Amino acid sequence: MKSVDTERCKNTALLAGGWGGWRGRALRPPAIHLGRYCFQPAWVMTLLTLVLVSLLAGLGFWQLARADAKAQLIERFDHNSALPALDLNRLKASGQQLEYRHATANGEYQDTPVILLNNQINQGRIGFHLLGLFRLMESDKYLLINQGWIPATIEGKPTITASRIRLYNSQTVQGLLVPAPRVGLRLGELRYRPDAPVMELPYLDPLWLGRALNVDLQPFVLLQNTQIIDQYKQQRKTIWLNPERHRGYALQWFSLALALVMIYLLTNLKRKGRDS
Repeated sequence: MKSVDTERCKNTALLAGGWGGWRGRALRPPAIHLGRYCFQPAWVMTLLTLVLVSLLAGLGFWQLARADAKAQLIERFDHNSALPALDLNRLKASGQQLEYRHATANGEYQDTPVILLNNQINQGRIGFHLLGLFRLMESDKYLLINQGWIPATIEGKPTITASRIRLYNSQTVQGLLVPAPRVGLRLGELRYRPDAPVMELPYLDPLWLGRALNVDLQPFVLLQNTQIIDQYKQQRKTIWLNPERHRGYALQWFSLALALVMIYLLTNLKRKGRDS
């Protein structure tokens, strides 16, 4: 037969450590009584639900922000491209006012290595964009001119040499002014050899190029070739897509968040008197 002290210690441990004991009451969240029902979720489930709902709602608001940004981008493109052409030699606009504007400029091409932008697709074929460094007349500002697309050989080399590229000393250029492409994933390192006749770039970084050539290079590119302009417009439509698509994604994320909240509420709402 067990002693009285042993039984007393056992009962004390049960009362302290059990769900109905003082420790259980401290860890148990307060119950909310709603008529014949009682709502008392566990702390772990509550915290997990809050984290997941916050994450899903954040994804929904992110998609809404993307939709608004793309809608503004499409509106700016349609508005600016319909305006009269700018004279870059008497330029007063700046920033987004220059994006997607038709423009003309007087100046001269500089005697620099031929700049070729690699990995450019045209009608399913890989090639290069030919870029020329153009100095605005009576100015220290320089502009990159996209003169068109050059196909690549099977070995990935341009089908044109530097000696076949003819740059006139002075002329007037015209085309569509577009922002320089943003540098995302840097595929390879940019290098510059002053003695090389051709400079092949895996991506375009105007800031690096301006430092390499020691010129004040503008963050815009003038698309001179009509075919390149049409290709650029087509690519923009594909990349921008429809803002409504992002709003649809946002609705899906918000719906998942709402469904998770409903599951959380229904799972933890129990009728009084039932064994929990």
